[in-house]
Amino acid sequence: MKKNCYLIIACVVLVLAIIIIFVGDKSLDITSEEITKLYNTLGTPDLNICGGLNTYTAKELKVTDIPLENRLCEAYYNMDDKDKINENIKSNKVSSSKNPLCEIEEGISFLASSDTKECSYSHISKESINTSYKALFGTDITEYLPFNLTSDSTCFMKDEEYYCGSTETINMTLNPDTNILRLKNKALKTYSGEIIIEDYFLRISGGKCYLTNGLGEESTDCTTALSKYEDFNTLSDEEKNSFIKKYGQKYRHVFKKDADNNYYWYKSYQK
Repeated sequence: MKKNCYLIIACVVLVLAIIIIFVGDKSLDITSEEITKLYNTLGTPDLNICGGLNTYTAKELKVTDIPLENRLCEAYYNMDDKDKINENIKSNKVSSSKNPLCEIEEGISFLASSDTKECSYSHISKESINTSYKALFGTDITEYLPFNLTSDSTCFMKDEEYYCGSTETINMTLNPDTNILRLKNKALKTYSGEIIIEDYFLRISGGKCYLTNGLGEESTDCTTALSKYEDFNTLSDEEKNSFIKKYGQKYRHVFKKDADNNYYWYKSYQK
């Protein structure tokens, strides 16, 4: 009887092992075009562009946790260039501060070059930016707000189009002496069809270490280790990678499939 029980248990274990091997999570090449493209949609370290890397926070983050203006900005940068119509016009207006301006539409003016007295701007349709937005976040745009592209350029909505160009007001986000370190660790395709990209993240600012890209507590162990280096930037890539693996925070970024079998970002969280 015992022998039969052991045999049944062994068979069950074997079946479970086969299921895990053939229908469990599959490792993906982190250098592949698909993974690289998805990883790039997470943003740029530059805080002056779309708010920087919005997904690296202490709590689990989903689409509605990111300010809509930043999401619209990311949709703009991920649009196909053919959907952006670029224009140049001569200055036809002067601001109260005597700067040359170009009035594109009523209520929409951009700053002209002080040398050429011309404005370079682009305009895009609501449909085009919504297509890009949906590809990134899996849903349609809920509200077409104005949004900043960089510290000195912005986009305004008029009728059925966005107009984007340089503004007089500079909204600079000061971020002195900051290094953002990221390192892809692995990528998986789950049984349910999701793609998960796991990476390490570390922000070094003012000689101190942080495990998120926003306000957060200092990682004192990391800061102590960092203080042993006279200039962290002179380290080799291999040395930096070793450091971030030891002191960085692991994050997981989950991408789901839409109705057209295209992947969009769903959520990110600390592991």
